[in-house]
Amino acid sequence: SSYEDLKKVGTGMDGWNLDSHYLQTADIDASPSATENPIPETTDEYYGFQPIGKWAEGGTEEEHEKYGFSGVYDGAGFVIDGLTINRQYSIDGAGLFAFVYSGTIVNVGAVDVSVTAGCGGGGLVGLSIKGQILNSYAEGRAKAIDECATGGLVAANAGLISNSFAIVDVSSFIYAGGLVGINYGEIINSYARGNITGNFQVGGLVGEMSHSDGADQNPQYSSINNSYSTGQVLLLDEDSEPVDFGGLVGASTSEQNTVSNSFWDIETSGMQISAGGEP
Repeated sequence: SSYEDLKKVGTGMDGWNLDSHYLQTADIDASPSATENPIPETTDEYYGFQPIGKWAEGGTEEEHEKYGFSGVYDGAGFVIDGLTINRQYSIDGAGLFAFVYSGTIVNVGAVDVSVTAGCGGGGLVGLSIKGQILNSYAEGRAKAIDECATGGLVAANAGLISNSFAIVDVSSFIYAGGLVGINYGEIINSYARGNITGNFQVGGLVGEMSHSDGADQNPQYSSINNSYSTGQVLLLDEDSEPVDFGGLVGASTSEQNTVSNSFWDIETSGMQISAGGEP
């Protein structure tokens, strides 16, 4: 495995497709990404790494299948070190994977990651629909420029996250979470320890637990089980009042969303309340 190999994933080049099965076989130094892909008409700004997959806002299922990562990426316990992604002018999602659609990310570790997104930035994944993120983690920084979700591991999750964690400092005006910015799916046996800064829907683990009406009037609710957070929850704009702040969860859109056996640290978070969980 090399950084050059990582850049091929999902491109379609020589069979490196979005639905392929990948196995990482060594640690990857991704620090060259910091000065890759210069932004036109600037002298010292770079787009950095091109995320894998692309979110098509309002796209059909066919488009999701075409542009989302639907394969398997097995990091085998090795790390990707020093990845820089600057997509502040894009709403396609940002992270090592911009968009996972029914794919599996397993045993992946991203350390010293720096993600800047116009919308949908996560330390590992921007948006996951029907995806599985297992035994994986991110450490570093993630922030959004626009009023969009940002998470330490995943910006928006509509799949499964299990046995994973984030130690990522997160900054977003809205939907800021230490692990997930906005959650429509399931989180199990996971935690977050980074500091989270925002104005609306800000939580130590999840910014907002949401739900979808689903097809054929079959609602899909979000859940958190056996998880915790210890990060400090902070106000981004000190001239504003915090709205929907919580030690574990900032807000929840339905009483049918569930939080079980999950906790936050009152002292380290600075928060006495949460939209779910126990102190």
